[in-house]
Amino acid sequence: MIHFVSTFPPIVCGVGAYTEYLTRHLNDWRVTSFETGEPRDSVIKSPAGKVSFELSLGSYHVPLSAGVGELVWLQHAFGIWGRDTYGFTDLVDRLKQKGARIAATFHTIHFESDETKSGLTTRESG
Repeated sequence: MIHFVSTFPPIVCGVGAYTEYLTRHLNDWRVTSFETGEPRDSVIKSPAGKVSFELSLGSYHVPLSAGVGELVWLQHAFGIWGRDTYGFTDLVDRLKQKGARIAATFHTIHFESDETKSGLTTRESG
């Protein structure tokens, strides 16, 4: 089982679109995504109810099915978790305590910046 923690359609986001593309080619998967702001019954239903829209900034929780040996794949972009980096690292620590295997993909797109030698903004490179 691969359990993605990511944005996901109907949320318009490149990371969510990428995660949705990956799930099209997998058999055993689940996604825990962010609240959409829409009533839960109006959110587009995923195949076999595999997507849960329940994450919110400041309220990180371990996906219920995440456990021993399960791969939890965190898909995120710069700033997706807000300014509270503790919440994200705490989520990773709690997943480890449950015995989950963890993978993370950091997605970012930026325009060349003169702020640093790498072309990233100071905020991105800090």
